Amino acid sequence: MRTAFFDYLGFLFQPFFRWWWAAVTGFASIFGVLVTPQSGFVLKPAVVALIIFTGLTMVFLTVSTLSQGWKLYRKRFAELRVSTVQKTKDYGGEYVALLCGDMDVPAGTLMELRRPMGEADTLFALVEVRNRTMQGNYLCVPVWTSAGHQRDLSGGKFVVSQLAVAPYVQRETLGRLQPVS
Repeated sequence: MRTAFFDYLGFLFQPFFRWWWAAVTGFASIFGVLVTPQSGFVLKPAVVALIIFTGLTMVFLTVSTLSQGWKLYRKRFAELRVSTVQKTKDYGGEYVALLCGDMDVPAGTLMELRRPMGEADTLFALVEVRNRTMQGNYLCVPVWTSAGHQRDLSGGKFVVSQLAVAPYVQRETLGRLQPVS
């Protein structure tokens, strides 16, 4: 969680420090020299109050924007998504799927990988979570795969990022695997 927060701050402030910081500090430096009179100046109490009000308003807006941005950032990475499908024979199948996301999923959980087709989606594979990798991804092995969709993936008719992860198994999926008596 701590690392994710610092990643978020880096993501949020990276463009600011890269471009705007130079422009803002350069403008303020030049503007201060041009505007300040040689003999100095005195601020009236009303001007000081206005500066404090404006400064605290900006602090409030900054904190509230950071708070809302953090909520949106965390929500984006909360759901699971398919990062890659790799061919391998090491786990007893033709491939493994790597899922990433900020959801805690125990080993042995069955999930559906679904392929969007127009307005609907169809079952691509039923996978079992084996373990979590060193990079934080979930290693999933197929329990069942649609041969036609597997050919489409190999043939480049769609990409892995189009697959959606359903962290549950529907009754329809179970019916495909084992006929109900």
